Amino acid sequence: MTMRTIPFAAAALAVVAWSRPAFPGEAPPPPSLQDAIAALLARDGCPAERTGICVIADDGAVQAEVSADTPLAPASNLKLLTTAAALHSLGEEYVFQTTLTATAAPRDGIIAGDLIIRGGGDPNISGRFYDGPEAVLRAWAKAMHAAGIRTIAGDLVADDTFFDDVRFCPAWDRGQEARWYAAQVSALSLNDNCVDITVTPGAAGQPARVSVSPESPAVSVRGAPVTDAKSRTKIIIARRPDTNEIRISGTIGKGAGPWKDCVAIDDPALFFAHTFAAVLRREGIRIEGAVRRAVRGAADALPPGAQLLIRHDSPLARALPVVNKNSQNLHAELLLRTMGAVKFGEGSAAAGARAIRACLDTLLVPCEGLVIDDGSGLSAGNRVSARTIGRLLHAARGREWFPHYLGSLSLAGVDGTLKSQRRFRATPQLSGSVHAKTGSIARVSALSGYVRNGERLWAFSLLFNEPLRRKGASMEALQEAILREIHAAMGPGEGAAGEASAAAR
Repeated sequence: MTMRTIPFAAAALAVVAWSRPAFPGEAPPPPSLQDAIAALLARDGCPAERTGICVIADDGAVQAEVSADTPLAPASNLKLLTTAAALHSLGEEYVFQTTLTATAAPRDGIIAGDLIIRGGGDPNISGRFYDGPEAVLRAWAKAMHAAGIRTIAGDLVADDTFFDDVRFCPAWDRGQEARWYAAQVSALSLNDNCVDITVTPGAAGQPARVSVSPESPAVSVRGAPVTDAKSRTKIIIARRPDTNEIRISGTIGKGAGPWKDCVAIDDPALFFAHTFAAVLRREGIRIEGAVRRAVRGAADALPPGAQLLIRHDSPLARALPVVNKNSQNLHAELLLRTMGAVKFGEGSAAAGARAIRACLDTLLVPCEGLVIDDGSGLSAGNRVSARTIGRLLHAARGREWFPHYLGSLSLAGVDGTLKSQRRFRATPQLSGSVHAKTGSIARVSALSGYVRNGERLWAFSLLFNEPLRRKGASMEALQEAILREIHAAMGPGEGAAGEASAAAR
């Protein structure tokens, strides 16, 4: 046996070791795609025990699988479960509601009581869909002013009791709590529960100008970078734990353009209410009482004579692409808790996880080994198998909400986290043909979704929980090569099997 035949033999053995039927009695997958994927994995030194792959054709037949039943960390691929369950349990027409209720009907321009802002988990009150992060709040204030209201004699009350009071997932890293992707969760959320920081250089040797949006009395900024005529921009920004005190230091080059970042805030409901209070004051509406949080257990007990002033509606369908195309963690967490509140009367992550499992059960999706710590996939403790994701993707095709689901995914080379044309430069046939969700946390890379070839639409899930062992191997390039093989297996045309086999030999 010559040296060049050894890797090829290893690849062939890998096919045997990693392949097994999807269900008892099911026929083994066809060998061609299975062999091609195994060769690619062997080429790049991909550890089989920490890899999960499942490819399912239109008719439900498994076309390829590698350790498909091994529970692995999915990173943001968990959002595929969260969004499917949200569509299934809430319905594609579901609407988030935020209400403003006066505990006493306005009379002579005065609310002789409190004004209660009750949150319903709306993730979309931000500048993403409106003209700035305060646009919705300004519209409310203007409507109240137009109705003749000038004074709130009582308190401005933030009612976030639609969810429980666990704002930061216990499985998340506390060291990341000021990062946008770890924003706290609340039934009252504003601007993704972040403030946007902009630093603009001033005169050489002088402090730079720092602006914060939205402007809120709940947030304070300490320090400023120094404008330096020579040095590069190096800005350090941090939020003091359990406060909304943001500290900024470092330097910014005199000729530099505006430097921008965002900081996740503490206590989103009070941040929302304090920001709205400032908007009301600018609109000429005075608050004589305090800004405070609703008391749990008493939040639903409105007195006789209470009057609904404003109801703000926001469709679920608008939030889905933000979750799956942009991979926005907060939106996924809000969906998770909303499912729990609506389906089980408990706005918690645990209740939301029950809603996901109920969805999988209804769709007859196997979920052995499933662990759901959160709705976004940020926790390293989440576990799901490639078969669970693949079977869910396939089952979703038969549901009335599938167009919303498919449309929420990134389209290769077009939008979302798969927009980069560079990623699919070597495989132009995949651009516009792959609808998928990316996922990445430490030591985890995932990609799951659909490959389209003509009228065919196959589901796939690729979960990798260890780096590749071959020096210089790229996880994105491996994923792209596997997708090219899937695309080729769906119809006429050559894939990368020849390339992979040549590399293995």
